[in-house]
Amino acid sequence: RLYSGPGSLKVLSRFSHKHIWIICDVFLARSPLINTLHQALPDSNRLSIFSEITPDPTIQTVVKGIAQMQTLRPDVVIGFGGGSALDAAKAIVWFGRQCGIEIETCVAIPTTSGTGSEVTSACV
Repeated sequence: RLYSGPGSLKVLSRFSHKHIWIICDVFLARSPLINTLHQALPDSNRLSIFSEITPDPTIQTVVKGIAQMQTLRPDVVIGFGGGSALDAAKAIVWFGRQCGIEIETCVAIPTTSGTGSEVTSACV
């Protein structure tokens, strides 16, 4: 499903009593935008953040993310940011599933335009 436009974050209200893991870069983790994302999620959720995403993330970053995912066992993963964060989130979820880690869903929330990463299954 694709949600776009003002108010589209309201769809996140459907997640209740979940462990939500946000994957982003350190800039977004410290920016006011992360508060906007938090406010869109019901208070009943437990939130964790993996903010070690860099431009053109390395395999080591993905491996770190998979290790954290194994420890946290989130219900929902949210990739939040530009193409690098969204691609890293997709890679972490895909490889995590190969390791037996199941999640309910992965959500992509782009903060930049042009990469199209939020609508493809590929990651580079």
